[in-house]
Amino acid sequence: MLRTLLACIGLAFIGYWVWTSESGPAGQQASLDPVLPSLVRLNSLPTADNKSVAEVSRWLKSEAAQASRVKSNPMASVMRLKKKALSLKALELQTLKAIAVSQSASGDERFLAIYIIGLAESAQSRQQLKEISESPVPPTSSERAHSDEIMIRANAREMLNRLN
Repeated sequence: MLRTLLACIGLAFIGYWVWTSESGPAGQQASLDPVLPSLVRLNSLPTADNKSVAEVSRWLKSEAAQASRVKSNPMASVMRLKKKALSLKALELQTLKAIAVSQSASGDERFLAIYIIGLAESAQSRQQLKEISESPVPPTSSERAHSDEIMIRANAREMLNRLN
C-alpha cells in the first residue's frame, strides 16, 4: 500500500514539476525520478555528530507513519519529501542507505528511504542506490522476508536506472 501511495505521490510531483518548471539546475532538464543505495550499520557510520543520524532516523519514521495515512493533499507530501531529499548531506544519505538494508527497520521505512535517496538526484545518492542494489541478500527466517529483501534491492536498482 505504501509503495502504491509513494508511486502516486511521485507521479503527481513529476506532473507538478513539469508543469511549473522548464528546466532544472544549470539549465539542465529537471528529473524527479528517485535513485537507490549500500550496506552500512547505523552504529558504524563515521561521524562526530551522531545527533544527525538520530534526527534522520526519527524523521524517516515520522514520514513513513504519515505516508501510510490517507491524505487530502499528496502533492504537499511529495514537495516536502523532495525538498528534504535535495538538502541531504552525505552522512544523511548513508543513514538512509543503512536503514534501507536493515532488517530491523519496517518495510515502509526501508522503501521510503530508497525513494528519498532517489529524490536526492546527486552523485552520492546514485552511489548509495548502487550499493543497496548490490548488497548481498541476508539469510532470512521466511520466504516472505527473503522476497522483501529481493524487492528492496530491485527497487533500488530501478531507482538507479531512472536516474541514469
